[in-house]
Amino acid sequence: MIGLLLIALPLHVILPEAKNLQNLSYWVAVGAGHFHDEGIDVIVDVAETPGEVGKLLARDDAQVAVLPPPIYIDLISERKPWRLVANLLKNDPINVIVRRATVEARHLRLEAPVAERLRALHGVRIGVPPGPASRFSALVRAVGLDPAKDFDVVVMTGHEQNDALASGRVDALFAHTPFLERALLDQDMVMVVNQSAGEVPEVAFTQIHVLAVKADFAANKPELVRALYRAIARAEKLIHTDPAAATAAICKALPELPRRNVEALVRLYQPAVPATPEVSVAGIEAALKLYPATKVPPDLHGIDLHAFVLTGLGNSPASPSRAKMAR
Repeated sequence: MIGLLLIALPLHVILPEAKNLQNLSYWVAVGAGHFHDEGIDVIVDVAETPGEVGKLLARDDAQVAVLPPPIYIDLISERKPWRLVANLLKNDPINVIVRRATVEARHLRLEAPVAERLRALHGVRIGVPPGPASRFSALVRAVGLDPAKDFDVVVMTGHEQNDALASGRVDALFAHTPFLERALLDQDMVMVVNQSAGEVPEVAFTQIHVLAVKADFAANKPELVRALYRAIARAEKLIHTDPAAATAAICKALPELPRRNVEALVRLYQPAVPATPEVSVAGIEAALKLYPATKVPPDLHGIDLHAFVLTGLGNSPASPSRAKMAR
Protein backbone atom coordinates (compact mmCIF):
# COMPACT_ATOMS: atom_id res chain seq x y z
CA MET A 1 0.00 0.00 0.00
CA ILE A 2 1.49 3.35 -1.07
CA GLY A 3 -1.04 5.64 0.63
CA LEU A 4 -4.53 7.05 0.61
CA LEU A 5 -5.99 8.88 -2.35
CA LEU A 6 -9.01 11.12 -1.72
CA ILE A 7 -11.28 11.34 -4.73
CA ALA A 8 -13.85 14.15 -4.99
CA LEU A 9 -16.30 14.91 -7.77
CA PRO A 10 -16.30 18.53 -9.06
CA LEU A 11 -19.72 20.09 -8.56
CA HIS A 12 -20.72 23.61 -9.61
CA VAL A 13 -22.77 25.60 -7.09
CA ILE A 14 -24.47 28.83 -8.21
CA LEU A 15 -24.42 31.70 -5.70
CA PRO A 16 -26.49 34.85 -6.35
CA GLU A 17 -24.04 36.79 -4.18
CA ALA A 18 -20.49 36.12 -3.02
CA LYS A 19 -19.56 35.96 0.68
CA ASN A 20 -23.12 36.31 1.97
CA LEU A 21 -23.12 34.96 5.54
CA GLN A 22 -26.87 34.57 5.50
CA ASN A 23 -25.72 31.32 3.87
CA LEU A 24 -23.94 30.49 7.12
CA SER A 25 -24.47 26.72 7.00
CA TYR A 26 -23.21 26.51 3.43
CA TRP A 27 -19.95 28.32 4.21
CA VAL A 28 -19.36 26.17 7.30
CA ALA A 29 -19.84 23.05 5.17
CA VAL A 30 -17.28 24.39 2.69
CA GLY A 31 -14.69 25.48 5.22
CA ALA A 32 -15.04 22.47 7.50
CA GLY A 33 -14.59 20.09 4.56
CA HIS A 34 -18.01 18.49 4.93
CA PHE A 35 -18.68 18.57 1.18
CA HIS A 36 -15.25 17.09 0.48
CA ASP A 37 -15.87 14.36 3.06
CA GLU A 38 -18.93 13.43 1.01
CA GLY A 39 -16.84 13.19 -2.15
CA ILE A 40 -17.78 16.62 -3.51
CA ASP A 41 -15.37 19.30 -4.70
CA VAL A 42 -17.41 22.53 -4.73
CA ILE A 43 -16.78 24.96 -7.58
CA VAL A 44 -18.55 28.28 -7.02
CA ASP A 45 -20.27 30.15 -9.87
CA VAL A 46 -21.09 33.63 -8.56
CA ALA A 47 -23.55 35.88 -10.37
CA GLU A 48 -21.85 39.22 -11.04
CA THR A 49 -25.19 41.06 -11.27
CA PRO A 50 -28.77 40.31 -10.15
CA GLY A 51 -29.75 39.84 -13.78
CA GLU A 52 -27.12 37.18 -14.28
CA VAL A 53 -28.65 34.90 -11.63
CA GLY A 54 -31.49 33.86 -13.92
CA LYS A 55 -29.08 33.15 -16.76
CA LEU A 56 -26.94 30.89 -14.57
CA LEU A 57 -29.97 29.01 -13.26
CA ALA A 58 -31.33 28.54 -16.80
CA ARG A 59 -28.16 26.97 -18.16
CA ASP A 60 -28.49 23.35 -19.22
CA ASP A 61 -25.44 22.39 -17.14
CA ALA A 62 -26.71 24.07 -13.94
CA GLN A 63 -26.60 21.59 -11.06
CA VAL A 64 -26.82 23.13 -7.57
CA ALA A 65 -27.66 26.60 -6.24
CA VAL A 66 -28.00 28.47 -2.96
CA LEU A 67 -31.14 30.57 -3.21
CA PRO A 68 -32.97 33.24 -1.17
CA PRO A 69 -36.79 33.16 -0.92
CA PRO A 70 -37.62 35.63 -3.72
CA ILE A 71 -35.63 33.59 -6.24
CA TYR A 72 -36.85 30.13 -5.27
CA ILE A 73 -40.45 31.32 -5.01
CA ASP A 74 -40.22 32.86 -8.48
CA LEU A 75 -38.74 29.62 -9.85
CA ILE A 76 -41.63 27.66 -8.35
CA SER A 77 -44.22 30.11 -9.70
CA GLU A 78 -42.72 29.66 -13.18
CA ARG A 79 -42.59 25.87 -12.67
CA LYS A 80 -38.86 25.83 -13.33
CA PRO A 81 -37.10 22.46 -12.85
CA TRP A 82 -35.51 23.19 -9.48
CA ARG A 83 -36.04 21.29 -6.23
CA LEU A 84 -35.40 22.50 -2.66
CA VAL A 85 -33.08 20.17 -0.76
CA ALA A 86 -31.76 21.81 2.41
CA ASN A 87 -32.94 24.65 4.64
CA LEU A 88 -30.02 26.91 5.61
CA LEU A 89 -31.82 29.39 7.88
CA LYS A 90 -35.05 29.12 9.86
CA ASN A 91 -35.40 32.60 11.40
CA ASP A 92 -35.14 36.04 9.85
CA PRO A 93 -31.50 37.22 9.67
CA ILE A 94 -32.58 40.87 9.83
CA ASN A 95 -32.91 42.57 13.22
CA VAL A 96 -33.77 45.89 14.86
CA ILE A 97 -30.70 47.58 16.32
CA VAL A 98 -30.64 51.02 17.95
CA ARG A 99 -28.01 53.56 18.95
CA ARG A 100 -27.04 53.02 22.61
CA ALA A 101 -27.54 56.70 23.40
CA THR A 102 -31.10 56.48 22.06
CA VAL A 103 -31.83 53.38 24.13
CA GLU A 104 -30.60 55.15 27.27
CA ALA A 105 -32.36 58.45 26.53
CA ARG A 106 -35.69 56.67 26.10
CA HIS A 107 -35.18 54.41 29.12
CA LEU A 108 -35.80 51.43 26.90
CA ARG A 109 -35.79 48.18 28.91
CA LEU A 110 -34.24 45.41 26.81
CA GLU A 111 -35.94 42.78 28.98
CA ALA A 112 -39.39 44.26 28.32
CA PRO A 113 -41.88 42.62 25.93
CA VAL A 114 -41.21 43.29 22.25
CA ALA A 115 -44.26 45.54 21.92
CA GLU A 116 -43.03 47.76 24.76
CA ARG A 117 -39.53 47.95 23.27
CA LEU A 118 -40.89 48.98 19.89
CA ARG A 119 -43.32 51.53 21.39
CA ALA A 120 -40.33 53.13 23.11
CA LEU A 121 -38.92 53.81 19.63
CA HIS A 122 -41.89 55.94 18.54
CA GLY A 123 -40.68 58.48 15.98
CA VAL A 124 -37.12 57.18 15.85
CA ARG A 125 -35.48 57.39 12.41
CA ILE A 126 -34.81 53.83 11.30
CA GLY A 127 -33.03 52.74 8.14
CA VAL A 128 -34.95 49.97 6.37
CA PRO A 129 -33.87 48.32 3.08
CA PRO A 130 -36.47 48.44 0.27
CA GLY A 131 -37.11 44.69 -0.08
CA PRO A 132 -37.26 43.83 3.63
CA ALA A 133 -39.67 46.72 4.24
CA SER A 134 -42.48 44.16 4.05
CA ARG A 135 -40.83 42.21 6.86
CA PHE A 136 -40.41 45.33 9.02
CA SER A 137 -44.08 46.18 8.51
CA ALA A 138 -45.13 42.64 9.40
CA LEU A 139 -42.94 42.72 12.51
CA VAL A 140 -44.34 45.94 13.97
CA ARG A 141 -47.92 45.15 12.96
CA ALA A 142 -47.61 41.82 14.79
CA VAL A 143 -47.31 43.76 18.06
CA GLY A 144 -50.09 46.23 17.21
CA LEU A 145 -48.06 49.13 15.83
CA ASP A 146 -48.21 51.00 12.53
CA PRO A 147 -44.91 51.29 10.63
CA ALA A 148 -45.97 54.56 8.99
CA LYS A 149 -47.35 56.28 12.11
CA ASP A 150 -45.09 54.95 14.84
CA PHE A 151 -41.70 55.12 13.09
CA ASP A 152 -39.77 57.51 10.89
CA VAL A 153 -38.77 54.97 8.26
CA VAL A 154 -35.89 56.00 6.02
CA VAL A 155 -35.68 53.64 3.05
CA MET A 156 -32.09 52.85 2.12
CA THR A 157 -30.04 49.96 0.78
CA GLY A 158 -28.03 47.84 3.17
CA HIS A 159 -24.83 49.31 1.76
CA GLU A 160 -25.96 52.77 2.92
CA GLN A 161 -26.85 51.78 6.47
CA ASN A 162 -23.51 52.05 8.29
CA ASP A 163 -22.72 55.41 6.68
CA ALA A 164 -26.20 56.65 7.57
CA LEU A 165 -25.51 55.81 11.21
CA ALA A 166 -22.12 57.51 11.13
CA SER A 167 -23.60 60.72 9.67
CA GLY A 168 -26.54 60.80 12.10
CA ARG A 169 -29.08 60.37 9.33
CA VAL A 170 -30.70 57.53 11.32
CA ASP A 171 -30.56 56.27 14.91
CA ALA A 172 -31.74 52.70 14.29
CA LEU A 173 -31.48 50.04 11.61
CA PHE A 174 -33.41 47.04 10.38
CA ALA A 175 -30.25 45.25 9.29
CA HIS A 176 -28.71 41.92 8.35
CA THR A 177 -25.15 40.78 7.77
CA PRO A 178 -22.63 42.32 7.12
CA PHE A 179 -24.14 45.67 8.11
CA LEU A 180 -25.61 44.21 11.31
CA GLU A 181 -22.36 43.04 12.91
CA ARG A 182 -20.46 46.12 11.73
CA ALA A 183 -22.95 48.38 13.51
CA LEU A 184 -22.95 46.31 16.70
CA LEU A 185 -19.17 46.00 16.89
CA ASP A 186 -18.05 49.41 15.67
CA GLN A 187 -20.93 51.85 16.00
CA ASP A 188 -22.17 51.31 19.57
CA MET A 189 -25.51 49.86 18.55
CA VAL A 190 -27.73 47.68 20.73
CA MET A 191 -29.92 44.74 19.69
CA VAL A 192 -33.51 45.71 20.48
CA VAL A 193 -35.50 43.07 18.57
CA ASN A 194 -33.72 39.81 17.76
CA GLN A 195 -35.67 38.19 14.96
CA SER A 196 -32.75 35.82 14.36
CA ALA A 197 -33.74 34.28 17.69
CA GLY A 198 -37.40 34.21 16.64
CA GLU A 199 -38.59 36.81 19.16
CA VAL A 200 -41.79 37.47 17.22
CA PRO A 201 -42.98 34.01 16.13
CA GLU A 202 -46.01 35.44 14.30
CA VAL A 203 -43.69 36.56 11.52
CA ALA A 204 -41.21 33.70 11.67
CA PHE A 205 -39.78 32.82 8.28
CA THR A 206 -39.01 29.12 9.00
CA GLN A 207 -37.32 28.56 5.62
CA ILE A 208 -35.15 31.32 4.24
CA HIS A 209 -32.04 30.59 2.20
CA VAL A 210 -32.01 27.07 0.80
CA LEU A 211 -29.77 24.74 -1.15
CA ALA A 212 -31.53 23.57 -4.32
CA VAL A 213 -30.74 21.18 -7.17
CA LYS A 214 -31.86 20.87 -10.77
CA ALA A 215 -34.63 18.29 -11.21
CA ASP A 216 -32.70 16.12 -13.65
CA PHE A 217 -29.68 16.20 -11.33
CA ALA A 218 -31.91 14.97 -8.49
CA ALA A 219 -33.32 12.20 -10.67
CA ASN A 220 -30.01 11.02 -12.10
CA LYS A 221 -27.73 11.46 -9.08
CA PRO A 222 -29.81 10.91 -5.94
CA GLU A 223 -26.74 9.77 -4.01
CA LEU A 224 -25.13 13.17 -4.56
CA VAL A 225 -28.29 14.94 -3.44
CA ARG A 226 -28.20 12.94 -0.20
CA ALA A 227 -24.50 13.76 0.16
CA LEU A 228 -25.25 17.49 -0.16
CA TYR A 229 -27.94 17.21 2.50
CA ARG A 230 -25.61 15.35 4.86
CA ALA A 231 -22.87 17.97 4.45
CA ILE A 232 -25.29 20.77 5.35
CA ALA A 233 -26.65 18.72 8.28
CA ARG A 234 -23.13 18.31 9.66
CA ALA A 235 -22.50 22.05 9.27
CA GLU A 236 -25.70 22.97 11.11
CA LYS A 237 -24.83 20.61 13.93
CA LEU A 238 -21.35 22.12 14.18
CA ILE A 239 -22.78 25.65 14.43
CA HIS A 240 -24.90 24.56 17.40
CA THR A 241 -22.34 22.38 19.17
CA ASP A 242 -19.04 24.15 18.46
CA PRO A 243 -19.41 27.79 17.38
CA ALA A 244 -15.64 28.30 17.56
CA ALA A 245 -15.08 25.50 15.04
CA ALA A 246 -17.85 26.91 12.86
CA THR A 247 -16.17 30.32 12.97
CA ALA A 248 -12.83 28.77 12.00
CA ALA A 249 -14.50 26.98 9.08
CA ILE A 250 -16.01 30.21 7.75
CA CYS A 251 -12.69 32.02 8.09
CA LYS A 252 -11.03 29.23 6.12
CA ALA A 253 -13.66 29.42 3.37
CA LEU A 254 -13.71 33.24 3.35
CA PRO A 255 -10.33 34.38 4.72
CA GLU A 256 -10.88 37.99 3.66
CA LEU A 257 -13.61 38.48 6.28
CA PRO A 258 -12.56 39.95 9.67
CA ARG A 259 -12.54 37.15 12.23
CA ARG A 260 -14.16 39.25 14.98
CA ASN A 261 -17.06 40.01 12.65
CA VAL A 262 -17.48 36.33 11.80
CA GLU A 263 -17.41 35.39 15.50
CA ALA A 264 -20.11 37.96 16.26
CA LEU A 265 -22.23 36.85 13.33
CA VAL A 266 -22.05 33.17 14.30
CA ARG A 267 -23.29 34.09 17.80
CA LEU A 268 -26.09 36.22 16.36
CA TYR A 269 -27.25 33.72 13.75
CA GLN A 270 -26.80 30.48 15.69
CA PRO A 271 -30.46 30.50 16.86
CA ALA A 272 -31.53 31.01 13.23
CA VAL A 273 -29.82 27.83 12.06
CA PRO A 274 -32.27 24.90 11.92
CA ALA A 275 -31.63 21.71 13.86
CA THR A 276 -31.89 19.79 10.57
CA PRO A 277 -31.92 20.97 6.94
CA GLU A 278 -35.33 19.42 6.20
CA VAL A 279 -37.34 21.55 3.76
CA SER A 280 -41.11 21.82 3.68
CA VAL A 281 -44.12 23.21 1.85
CA ALA A 282 -45.00 25.17 4.99
CA GLY A 283 -41.64 26.89 4.70
CA ILE A 284 -42.43 27.99 1.14
CA GLU A 285 -45.82 29.35 2.24
CA ALA A 286 -44.26 31.29 5.14
CA ALA A 287 -41.66 32.83 2.82
CA LEU A 288 -44.35 33.87 0.35
CA LYS A 289 -46.15 35.89 3.04
CA LEU A 290 -43.00 37.96 3.56
CA TYR A 291 -42.17 38.44 -0.12
CA PRO A 292 -40.11 41.62 -0.81
CA ALA A 293 -42.06 44.86 -0.72
CA THR A 294 -40.45 46.00 -3.98
CA LYS A 295 -42.04 43.19 -6.01
CA VAL A 296 -45.49 41.76 -6.61
CA PRO A 297 -45.83 38.32 -4.98
CA PRO A 298 -46.44 35.56 -7.53
CA ASP A 299 -49.58 33.46 -7.45
CA LEU A 300 -48.78 29.89 -6.39
CA HIS A 301 -52.38 28.67 -6.49
CA GLY A 302 -52.79 25.52 -8.55
CA ILE A 303 -49.13 24.55 -8.14
CA ASP A 304 -48.32 21.35 -6.30
CA LEU A 305 -45.69 22.70 -3.92
CA HIS A 306 -44.85 19.20 -2.72
CA ALA A 307 -43.30 18.54 -6.12
CA PHE A 308 -40.68 21.22 -5.43
CA VAL A 309 -39.34 19.91 -2.11
CA LEU A 310 -37.20 16.82 -1.58
CA THR A 311 -37.92 15.45 1.87
CA GLY A 312 -36.79 12.48 3.92
CA LEU A 313 -33.15 12.92 2.92
CA GLY A 314 -32.12 12.82 6.57
CA ASN A 315 -33.11 9.15 6.63
CA SER A 316 -30.42 8.21 4.11
CA PRO A 317 -27.49 6.15 5.39
CA ALA A 318 -24.15 7.75 6.12
CA SER A 319 -21.83 7.90 3.16
CA PRO A 320 -18.97 5.42 2.99
CA SER A 321 -15.44 6.77 3.31
CA ARG A 322 -14.23 8.44 0.15
CA ALA A 323 -10.70 7.29 0.77
CA LYS A 324 -9.48 4.66 -1.64
CA MET A 325 -6.18 2.85 -1.31
CA ALA A 326 -3.73 3.18 -4.16
CA ARG A 327 -1.72 0.06 -4.71
